[in-house]
Amino acid sequence: MKSTSTYLTLAALALAACGGDDAATPIDAAPDAAPDAADVDAPPPIDAGPDAPPFPVFRNPVTLADLPLAQAAAGRLGIGTSKACDQCHALTRDTLTRWLTETRAGDACLTTLTPGSPTEARAILDCFRTSATEPYDPRRLGIYTTGAGLAWFTAVLELGYGAGSAEQPTWITRVQMPRGPQPLLTQDDFDVVAEWFARGLPELDSVVNDIPPPDGCTQDIQPAVATHVAAMQTAGWRALNSDDGLLMFGCAGAPTTLGCLATFPASTAYAWSSGWGAAAPASTLRILKQYDHRSSFWTRSSADGRYVASGGGPGGSTFIDLTTGREIPASASYDPGFFPDNSGSVNGLYQHLGAVRGGDYWAVAGQFVSDNGGGEPGASFGASGHSDLTPMVWSGTAYSARAEVSIATPYEGDTIISPSAKLLLSRTSFNSAQSGFTLRRVDATFNGSTYDVQVPIIGRYCVQGGKPAFSYDERWIVYHHWVQAADWSWMGYASATDPAFQALLTQGTANIFLLDITTGVPRRITAMNPGQAALFPHFRSDGWIYFIVKDDATPNHEVVVASDAALRLE
Repeated sequence: MKSTSTYLTLAALALAACGGDDAATPIDAAPDAAPDAADVDAPPPIDAGPDAPPFPVFRNPVTLADLPLAQAAAGRLGIGTSKACDQCHALTRDTLTRWLTETRAGDACLTTLTPGSPTEARAILDCFRTSATEPYDPRRLGIYTTGAGLAWFTAVLELGYGAGSAEQPTWITRVQMPRGPQPLLTQDDFDVVAEWFARGLPELDSVVNDIPPPDGCTQDIQPAVATHVAAMQTAGWRALNSDDGLLMFGCAGAPTTLGCLATFPASTAYAWSSGWGAAAPASTLRILKQYDHRSSFWTRSSADGRYVASGGGPGGSTFIDLTTGREIPASASYDPGFFPDNSGSVNGLYQHLGAVRGGDYWAVAGQFVSDNGGGEPGASFGASGHSDLTPMVWSGTAYSARAEVSIATPYEGDTIISPSAKLLLSRTSFNSAQSGFTLRRVDATFNGSTYDVQVPIIGRYCVQGGKPAFSYDERWIVYHHWVQAADWSWMGYASATDPAFQALLTQGTANIFLLDITTGVPRRITAMNPGQAALFPHFRSDGWIYFIVKDDATPNHEVVVASDAALRLE
């Protein structure tokens, strides 16, 4: 077992993604209301003409009729038997229509398809950032992310920054889709896909046959949930790590776990955080680290709580060593994960990790909705939803993957695995909005080379939120939830028009929630001020909860916070 002084990053996985960032707000059209071709703004010219300087073509003409065009484009994106964008995104009408909106916005950046100077080339590329100081954003390209590595974009990058510039790998890392092992689009593929989007997705209903899901959510917690939680009291990773003597960060000299982190200031020490603990006054919030860069996507920590990692920062991802405050750049995109035995970490794309004591390590991935802290995430998961489980063997020097097991989980996505690798939790979609969480038990039987896996549903929880995480004793899940218009009553406001509530709603405010999976009772454990977002909560092994706070008033200043709320409820 690794102590806090010997923790190492040991592994990296590349998992698939495609299309623009799903954190974008869906357009108001109904899912089956694809625009007619006549309603689409004219796309930029697709060829520079015979007298223009030599420059690769952006896309070539495609003369297919609408229906065969739609069939060819949809098939290449992964609708049907092929594998591409469907490995991470539910290719529903909602998703494709949202990508169309992003693509139309991306057209505005293509002011010329034959830039004649480095200044013109850099202006095109900079248009695909949210601001001059931010990295490239795939949401600003829409479906053009699938052509990000083709000749036209390569020529623009070389003109703007020179051949062999470091800007090329930065661009590819940030925006090229699909990610991971899925085959990239060729120029011919891109021509077909881009033409379909340029025409406004004609025949969308013919190639995407969404099966309507059931409406609503009924909470259902089966006896198997309590049975599992009882077993984890001695067999879960909180108990196992304690028995193995795992040294928890900030606990030296503490008489109990509640006494850990006592050297860090409480949230009451600062004016900007003084009221954060009002929602759970019996608990304590401690400020562990302030840093001056903008993180990307989720944050997670090592089991011992010493290392906190997130996307963002100068290296692509950043690991913070809380013992020294040192910020360590990592050459990875985002989405760190840590093994529950404190043995290593992974930087991939929306993977979550578990481990069987004395057995294999596990990663789960599948369809997801990107959540970078911009508001309550959607849930556009369709009937083809699936969760992909990858068992991994640690040889002593490296992890090697066994065959992936893909499980049908219709209308579920953003799936996570519990530390013991015995539970899955998914955000559930009804009519493209989240209805709640679905809890499944993982019954895995080794068959000689990989596993036969069954995942029966044992619980449904009718709450909304993003980026859930299990506690190491697997009694709790923790998640963030953005203030919504219907929240005024349970939050204790007299009406939806109460000025204090409206400030939270209109300025964008997110809080952390704790839910007991045996009872289904959620508890809000933070009371953030208007414009402040408490995000990406997770547990360390001993029951302390970590999360980060972003504040609109100081956009490049973020805070790592710890809460003892779950410990207070034991």
